Amino acid sequence: MMVLLCPGPPMTWKNIVPVLLTLVLQGPWVSAEMTLSPRDPLSPLAVANPIRPTFAATVAHFIDSEIPDTGDSRYILRLGGQYGFVRWHPRDESDSGLQLDIAGAFLSQFDIGDSLDNIGWDGIYGLGLAWADGAGWSGRLALQHDSAHLGDEYVEETDRTRVDYTREEICVGISRDRLGPFRIYAETGFQHAGGEDETQDPWRAGCGIEFERERGIRRNGAIPYIALDLGAYEENDWDPDFTVQAGLVMRVADLARIYRIGIEYRNGRCILGEFFQEAEEYVSIGVWMDL
Repeated sequence: MMVLLCPGPPMTWKNIVPVLLTLVLQGPWVSAEMTLSPRDPLSPLAVANPIRPTFAATVAHFIDSEIPDTGDSRYILRLGGQYGFVRWHPRDESDSGLQLDIAGAFLSQFDIGDSLDNIGWDGIYGLGLAWADGAGWSGRLALQHDSAHLGDEYVEETDRTRVDYTREEICVGISRDRLGPFRIYAETGFQHAGGEDETQDPWRAGCGIEFERERGIRRNGAIPYIALDLGAYEENDWDPDFTVQAGLVMRVADLARIYRIGIEYRNGRCILGEFFQEAEEYVSIGVWMDL
């Protein structure tokens, strides 16, 4: 067999552009659809992660706290959520594809025993790209920001100086759903900017498991759930943070809203960034709302 090799024309924009147009026009994404403001996340945030963007109001009793001059009873307030901006997915397969998400939250604690003085608050926001295959696997790549502050009343009473805790990180996570009533997940984050305090280190890691009876069924009504989240930060010498949340979850199918009422137990570093070197243990009761 003889193979004849003929020199082709030089690669220029005049012959590259038609090739690229052919790939675009004949690629598998031609049949994809775009959905604005999709109702459900492709890769859900961890339910028991205490700093996830959501609306929540809880009353906490602190079994132990290393934060000086604070009471045993506090309100923990969260205001925010994750919003699905746009989703690209195969036609008639809206539970798979790529989705662009934006998220933001205000997280704060108020001392019940001291005139509801604000102990501190964090501003959290991020931009994420989620992916799902429609068969249970999903993942996300996100840019996340956390800027922590001390409460004015707390500063006046203690003269504590702000450490200027700021964390700008790249986060990568993976999740496996459709394991009956279970979902498992793992993620890691790397701080690429911020960290003015010399005690801050870049890496963190987390994982967890969630149980929800009749998981994946869209209907109105309350069903039990339990979620466990484990995390660790390099800046805390990889000491584990343990959070478990349990109660009833109510899904309003027509509005794609999720309401939870239950209890939460946490043992680990303080969820307020300015106190990242202090550990706390608490039990709280309240409501969580993903709107």
